[in-house]
Amino acid sequence: MKKEFLNTIPEDTDDALNTRKLIKNIKSLYRAKGTAKAHKAFFRILFNENSEVYTPSDDMLRVSDGTWNVQSFIRCTQTTLQQAQDPIFLTGQTITQANDPSDTDVNLATAIVENILKFQEGSTQIIEIIINPETTTGTFVNGATVTGISNNDPDLTIGVTVSQGLATVTITNDGGTLTVGDEATLTGGEGAGARIQIQDISGAGVDEVIVNAVGQNYQEGDTLTFSSGTAQAKVAVVNGGIAPETGNLSIHVELETGTITGGGSGDLLFETIGSNTTSKFLDSSSLMNDTDIRIELENEVGHLLSQEDEGTQTSERFYIVQMDSEPEKPIVMEADDRIGLEDRTVFNDSYSTISIVQENATGSGDITNVRMIASGSGYTTLPTATISGVRFIALEDDTNSGTDGHSNILFEDGGRVLSNIAFDGADATVIPFGDEIGKATSFNIVEHGILSLIHI
Repeated sequence: MKKEFLNTIPEDTDDALNTRKLIKNIKSLYRAKGTAKAHKAFFRILFNENSEVYTPSDDMLRVSDGTWNVQSFIRCTQTTLQQAQDPIFLTGQTITQANDPSDTDVNLATAIVENILKFQEGSTQIIEIIINPETTTGTFVNGATVTGISNNDPDLTIGVTVSQGLATVTITNDGGTLTVGDEATLTGGEGAGARIQIQDISGAGVDEVIVNAVGQNYQEGDTLTFSSGTAQAKVAVVNGGIAPETGNLSIHVELETGTITGGGSGDLLFETIGSNTTSKFLDSSSLMNDTDIRIELENEVGHLLSQEDEGTQTSERFYIVQMDSEPEKPIVMEADDRIGLEDRTVFNDSYSTISIVQENATGSGDITNVRMIASGSGYTTLPTATISGVRFIALEDDTNSGTDGHSNILFEDGGRVLSNIAFDGADATVIPFGDEIGKATSFNIVEHGILSLIHI
């Protein structure tokens, strides 16, 4: 198995490496091939050491890539008393925030005004004072009063009140399937008028293909062609798989009727765990695996019963069990699960799939599953995909012992005879998807907005 699945992995790996776990997760490693994540994983495999990936682009000098115009400014408003003087006359003057002995946060700060901009945000007039960091001392504090001498009248003092605006953006959830220029919705707080847009997004590969409409007349092996990139996929299963029967499904503990509004199943969930997956509470009536190891009578003709046993049905009896017995475990089968083959029966298969499916021609050829062959890389937006395939000439029903019409005519040297019948798969739609595609990596503040203030 190691030679089969780890053919490209060096044999002199670190002694601490768990080979069984590596084989189990090798598919994810191969999909990440060429990425920084894969390089770090190889160093862990070989040396059991953490590593950092450096790319020359980190320190590359790009032509015309400099930030040529970064303005520093203070967002202000005016109280009713301050509105008697027009702050436009502060241009070229020094503004001062006086030290406030009653507030340790408000200390002396000064700056030279380079320009004044005024605009309206709802019913509030915003005053944007452009300053030069090289001529600025101290820190201007939200809510503090700033004054300066009018450039039109040296006997006139003009006052404004510092008000906060949106200054920085920190990404706590980078989302997915976003595009550059998408505008984020801001909620909470007392601010108004701020706008931010996505500036950069990440590129990644296609992880899966979602079957949106199953269609008809498709066959295993039909090819998916992506609108861009190097991703590859084929139809893996048509006509459905064998699903668990009613009565074998897990029964979830749900909220009472009337305690949930909008969408959602109402299932009680555990908190999100490290892999960003959630688990549900199971009801005690869910089907369980019997893990008891019962002590048998001689000649294996029965089991020892507890003295307290009074049950007449097998399910009601108390058996004496060995100390190696374990608590019963839930089977945990959901409606979208499929009955599969045992691991060893698919050991030498060319790709991983274990679902038991119907024979060809026993259904309408509707698509059940699509398998990824190569995820590609560098996708910043989700591609689209179309499905195509070839059809082969088969024996007529009268010359075929079966009635499925899928006994193909073969060449002597191998290969099948192609049919001139056009590809007849129809009406299916598929949606390529990748968790890492289109994640936000940086934002651009389009409008800083302002914190709502109570004017006196």
